[in-house]
Amino acid sequence: MSDEEQITQETTEETKTHAEKMLEAIEAVLEGRLLDEYKTLKIANREITKHTFDELRRFRDYYRGEVARQKMRKNGKFKSYRYRF
Repeated sequence: MSDEEQITQETTEETKTHAEKMLEAIEAVLEGRLLDEYKTLKIANREITKHTFDELRRFRDYYRGEVARQKMRKNGKFKSYRYRF
């Protein structure tokens, strides 16, 4: 990888929003989830419990909506109105 490609990749990573980062992470977990054979793992008084497939899908749907809303705001297609009572 050239220096220019590395700088471009680092810049892209730095400009991602929290929602975009979370969406990528959740999708990566969902892709690898089909290979996992356990939901809970216990080793020497420590227990790891994974999110269920349905929970991950709900998180993914939520963050997909967040990313879409952020892109719409950025492109000026979504406007929020504030009301005061």
